[in-house]
Amino acid sequence: MYGRIDDVASGVQMSKNFFGFEEKEEESTEEFKRQKTNVFDYVKSINLKDKYLGDKLEDYSAFIVNKAMSGYVDCIMYAKEINLYSNLSSRMNYDFYYHSIKKSKRYAEWYKNNDETIQNIVDYFNISRTKATEVLDILTEEDLKKIKKSLTYGITEK
Repeated sequence: MYGRIDDVASGVQMSKNFFGFEEKEEESTEEFKRQKTNVFDYVKSINLKDKYLGDKLEDYSAFIVNKAMSGYVDCIMYAKEINLYSNLSSRMNYDFYYHSIKKSKRYAEWYKNNDETIQNIVDYFNISRTKATEVLDILTEEDLKKIKKSLTYGITEK
């Protein structure tokens, strides 16, 4: 009375319910989940030319790739040039870098903002962030330690 009919070719299983009607049961899509590509995989692909990722650009961020490429001395002019054409599609942006930059292993540190120190200066002097970046050049390491210590509330372990 109850039965299951498997259609292997289409991946759909048919089963009959209590009333005799056929119901479709689809296979789980866990096997077919898309592998998420990291933004830095695109940068690696551009630098090493090991595989072309221009066909799957769902996770591509032109801003991050431009920022990463501007960190390399030999690629900074390419990054400057592509920034002039910010309205290009992701595919065009990726293809420009992939086909114009020479294959090479490149290492550069990612630029990180000194956010905590600037925030301490803003809180201590009650000034804007732009002024705090200007003041940061004037202050010594000892001054910065005093400012951080004065802004520390509560008990600190030594």
